[in-house]
Amino acid sequence: MKFYLLIILSFIFIGIPGILNYSFRKDINKIMKRINPKYTGQVNNAFDFFRIIKAYRHSKEINTYEKGKLRLSIILVSISWTAGLILFTTFIFFSDQILD
Repeated sequence: MKFYLLIILSFIFIGIPGILNYSFRKDINKIMKRINPKYTGQVNNAFDFFRIIKAYRHSKEINTYEKGKLRLSIILVSISWTAGLILFTTFIFFSDQILD
């Protein structure tokens, strides 16, 4: 039962933010390629994630709507990566309690 609960929670905290982020990925790619030509637009690219953070914090050429999209992308990717890290750590250290 614990295993199924962990799968459901991981889908909620990893899958849903990932799907939401993927749904407006075209807008983020368009904004970021205009601001930073080094942006690749690949999924789960850590360098691109930090380029988005840098553009959000330091760029003067984006309006508030675009800044809101970048902020939402940062939040969703952070939730997904944090939940994935917690899930991975849980499986490594507590696998005998989860998989019983």
